[in-house]
Amino acid sequence: MSLLRANSEPASRVEYPGEWTKEAICEGKGFVVEGVLLTKRTHSVAAQAKTQTLPTKFVALQLKLTSPAKRRNFGPDGKELAPEFEERSKTFKGYLSYEKKDARSTANVTNQELCDILGKKSGGPIPKNLSKPDVLNHLHPKQIGVFEFWLESSQWPSLDLALGQAVRLRTLGDSVLVETITKIDSVTSNLVNYSGETESWTSKIVQRQDDEEKEESEEEWD
Repeated sequence: MSLLRANSEPASRVEYPGEWTKEAICEGKGFVVEGVLLTKRTHSVAAQAKTQTLPTKFVALQLKLTSPAKRRNFGPDGKELAPEFEERSKTFKGYLSYEKKDARSTANVTNQELCDILGKKSGGPIPKNLSKPDVLNHLHPKQIGVFEFWLESSQWPSLDLALGQAVRLRTLGDSVLVETITKIDSVTSNLVNYSGETESWTSKIVQRQDDEEKEESEEEWD
């Protein structure tokens, strides 16, 4: 993996006519996204409206997604929780005969769903008035599974990211703006969950299924 050098990176700029605020741009809960860093460039937004509360200087990161994006999940107190899961279920078809439906994440979204939401159904994963054709040609759906996210430029120096690095990021609402970004272990893809403990989403599903199989075994002996 080769480190990206600031003195040789490309740059881009767009003019935005609307309100450049969190309320206008970042509605929704947002997404958790995992992918491999393909390219990056400096990027700026020239907001023409008087109201500007969002950053205007970014590092635009293009990622190849390595797993489905997931809807962020928040509790009543506003604290972020692990992604929601659909409970494992049984459909009885007759005496001692039933069909199992395994637990799965209900937070998953497809690449096309993510593209439509982030791009406001403009045909690409960046809203029409914030994107340019030369950028969109390198993103989903023209390049399957490739998405771009904008990290505030002041956050970049401390990351020391290299091309090919696997990362996990959280978007600021349903926008391409990055709220948090971290490197991830590409082997285990472990998640530092929202209470500070480390576990994988897969292990949560397996544990849930093990518990339910134990309950089923007990039911059969009743």
